[in-house]
Amino acid sequence: MKNFIKQGFFKAFGIIAIVAMIVIGLTGCPTEPDPDPDPALTGSVIIPSFIKVDQAAAADTTLLAGTGAISYQWETSATQTGTFTAVDANGTSASYTPVTADETKWLRVTVTRAGYTGSISSTAVEVQAASAVAPPTPPTGTLTSVTLTPATVSVAKGSTQVFTLSFVYPSSWTPGAINWSVDAPKAAGTSITSGGSFSPQANNHGTQTQTLTVDAGETNATLTVRATYGSQSWTATVTVVAPPPTSWSVGTTAELDTVLAGLGTNAIANTEYTITLTADINSVSGGYWLGTKGSSASSTTTVTIPAQNVTITLKGDTTERTLQLTGTGSLFTVGGTFKSGTPNNTQHSITLKLDNNITLKGVASNTAPLVFVQLGGKLEIKAGAKITGNTNTNSEGGGISVNSLGTVTMLGGEISGNTVTSSTSLAMGGGVAVDGQNAVFTMSGGKISGNTASNTAFAFGGGVFVSGNGSPGSKFTMTAGEISGNTVSSDATNNAYGAGAFIFVFTGQTPSLDYVDFQKTGGTIYGNSGSDRNKVMENSAEVTTGHGNTAAYVTLGGGLNLVESKDTTSEAAHTLKVTKTGASAATTVGW
Repeated sequence: MKNFIKQGFFKAFGIIAIVAMIVIGLTGCPTEPDPDPDPALTGSVIIPSFIKVDQAAAADTTLLAGTGAISYQWETSATQTGTFTAVDANGTSASYTPVTADETKWLRVTVTRAGYTGSISSTAVEVQAASAVAPPTPPTGTLTSVTLTPATVSVAKGSTQVFTLSFVYPSSWTPGAINWSVDAPKAAGTSITSGGSFSPQANNHGTQTQTLTVDAGETNATLTVRATYGSQSWTATVTVVAPPPTSWSVGTTAELDTVLAGLGTNAIANTEYTITLTADINSVSGGYWLGTKGSSASSTTTVTIPAQNVTITLKGDTTERTLQLTGTGSLFTVGGTFKSGTPNNTQHSITLKLDNNITLKGVASNTAPLVFVQLGGKLEIKAGAKITGNTNTNSEGGGISVNSLGTVTMLGGEISGNTVTSSTSLAMGGGVAVDGQNAVFTMSGGKISGNTASNTAFAFGGGVFVSGNGSPGSKFTMTAGEISGNTVSSDATNNAYGAGAFIFVFTGQTPSLDYVDFQKTGGTIYGNSGSDRNKVMENSAEVTTGHGNTAAYVTLGGGLNLVESKDTTSEAAHTLKVTKTGASAATTVGW
């Protein structure tokens, strides 16, 4: 029995051993741990925060750990947190250009790196339409020395108001946008356009200018305009008032002052206003500057009208009315102002119309023309208007002086009885002086008569003096009307020229430019007189003398070089065009 048990035990043990050996052979022996495993990939991958169709989006892997080769897989999902699937075409490069089918889907890129385990995905960004515009870059840095002007202002309904934000910013920053808004509550129709972004400048200053459009329904409302930059904001208060009327009747200086001052505050762009005199006003001690006046300019009364393209019509009621200057200076200066520095000048588009039954009258001893037009200003003279009785002792323009970028249109009326004189300088243009870059006088009616240019030395143009120094130069065009009965005189022999009209062209200028354009295709120039009106010179040599009825006289600077000296009493078409081209004068003359 014992042998039987013993044999059974060993037999069972042998079976167990054989089974164990089989199991060990199938599973293998236990292995040693890997001494150098691949590390897990760390870091981050970034894609643009704004992605749109047809614009490539590049993956930024500069923050990804390691140096092995990078593999890319762009993926999309219907939602930001949904299941992302690989892009089928062109989705394994460092950049991917979304197609139309990707629009409104969420896009991300997943990257792996050789030698590392795992993967890293970027933040998902929604794909915008191809026409989408990127939002402005959020600014960094704080603006300092901020000024919002005007801080409080009254604005007429239906008009516009310009706001300016000036500031200083740090030299190292990310520029963003100045965002403008009108705080609620506000009436429907109020709008303000964004100024957009700006770039740093060398002087670390910047300016944003905005225009607020005030709707007609906002009368008597109070609005708050807000400029925002990052977390900073500034406000201005706007009180919307009823617009001014467009016509007034005035009979005193005080009433005229009040009306013009009101226009300076409330005038609306592209609007015409009419002022009717119901009586003579004979006590205007200072002049009116219609437009933008410089701080150094002289004028007792200033009317600054911020609105552009404003027209002011001045007329009498049922009979002739006189607006009489009693002090010195121009009764009206129309337009912008000259100033030194950069920018050089300020232009202002404004028109003064002189209509029926209005007479502007100057003084016997003035230091300025009665009306001065410059830098965007316009003067229109219509039938029944008159500019008269002014003596300018300061050399240029007895009745009217037109300077650079000024425009005068004479449709009718009269410029008469004015004088320009000087004992220390030249006397030029008893009635009208046109002198400056792109200064323009157009005469299609009316009369320039009975004016005088008188001087102890040189006198030019009893009726009209035209000169210029710029490109384009001065231009005088006559298609109808009359220049007659004007006088030019000088105490010095042979030094009075052009009783009716005198045209002076500079020569030898660098660079070569066109300076003067005098065209006469109609009207009459006759009956003018002067002590040496027929004296003509060519290269300082006398050509002819006499005392006939010469009206128009043209010279070229650098010596009195004859172009034409002629009188016309007919209204047949005539042309006298004087231009400057090249290094020497070129002229086209014909009567």
